[in-house]
Amino acid sequence: MAVLAPPQDASIASFTPALKQYYLDIIPENETYKKRPYFALVPKIVTFEGLNSPLPLMYSNPQGVSAQFSAALGAQEPTQLAAFTLTRAPKYGFATLQGEAYLAARSSVGAFVSSFSTEIDNTFLEVTQDIHFDLYGDGSGIRSTVAAIAGNVITLSNPTDVRKFSVGMSIETAVLPTGAADNSTYIVAVDRVNGLITVNSVVGTAVNDGIYRLGSRGPTTNLSGLAAWLPMGGPTNASFFGVDRTVDSGRLAGIWLDARGSSVFDALLTLATQIDINGGTPDYAFMHPLKYTELVKQLGNQVLYENVIMEEYGNIGFKAVVVQTDFGEIRVISDSMCTPISRNQYSASGPTSYAGAFPIYMLQLDSWYLMSLDQAPHIIQDDGLFVIRAATEDAIQVRLRFLGNLGCRAPGYNGVAVV
Repeated sequence: MAVLAPPQDASIASFTPALKQYYLDIIPENETYKKRPYFALVPKIVTFEGLNSPLPLMYSNPQGVSAQFSAALGAQEPTQLAAFTLTRAPKYGFATLQGEAYLAARSSVGAFVSSFSTEIDNTFLEVTQDIHFDLYGDGSGIRSTVAAIAGNVITLSNPTDVRKFSVGMSIETAVLPTGAADNSTYIVAVDRVNGLITVNSVVGTAVNDGIYRLGSRGPTTNLSGLAAWLPMGGPTNASFFGVDRTVDSGRLAGIWLDARGSSVFDALLTLATQIDINGGTPDYAFMHPLKYTELVKQLGNQVLYENVIMEEYGNIGFKAVVVQTDFGEIRVISDSMCTPISRNQYSASGPTSYAGAFPIYMLQLDSWYLMSLDQAPHIIQDDGLFVIRAATEDAIQVRLRFLGNLGCRAPGYNGVAVV
């Protein structure tokens, strides 16, 4: 008796080898945090040439003054000056593309986006993102600290610090920014809701270790950001670009205010008043989105918004809450990189005294400069070549570079509060 094949209709499974895949004609969205308000707004100087750049300021006038002639004559002291001798901190980025990947995705026929431009653009974004991170840091490169370890999962001390980590990032952990690292590894998963990172190995990593990008750990390895210039708790007597800031901390290291327990609005008004008394006219304040939201709720129906437009950057804009003071308006801007303090090597109160507290940086913006050699960042073309060919493989490479630092001509016109 003949055995027949079981009856079977033509199905989607049987036709799968012949079916095309339908793709929407769209460009994949890059979700790697394009919004960088402080980086965008800080004034730029791209001619940071020479050995260094002194930033002089006068912090005390001549003191030969008295109601008595003889006393004034005998009490003479000259103008007191200091000069921050600004040096450059480096940062590099590499985009390497194998030859086949370049050719296979060089047009819309073979790919949604060009592999070449995608790798370059996204490397630019990552390097820019790193500079933006440094602009809020103390120069040591610390991104967070280890709160707990379970298997290969690290719980960050501040969940909002997860903003500073990405899958594939190589990191190192250490107790201090100096000395040998406890562990070097890379990130395989990120939980952005719960503030967790999963790494390839936790061998050597301990609770309370600092977490750094690999190769970016050290007291002055990175540019010195707002946390270095305006240390919460006042400055230590450590030399900061050649200056001992403890001789007049308010004028050489800015105003600081411990406003924990106060509302965000009250902290803003109090800090603004103290900076005004110190001679400054602050016009911008930067804070984490969570604190910005608290401020909006506190103001209620009295909240006033303003769009801060930057025409020089293609009309990039940021929404600000306007706070009225006796000396003018302060534009408060939300910046997700303004995360809680982990450690600050320059704080006289101790590196971890304000750990977990959210900072609010209030600035007189025209007193700041992001100084660099050429644009921050830029493609290395010292030999005239935009792209170089790899010597040992079928690949092409683009290299990015930043050489610069953040400078302030009048720290006393600025301040920081923690809430």
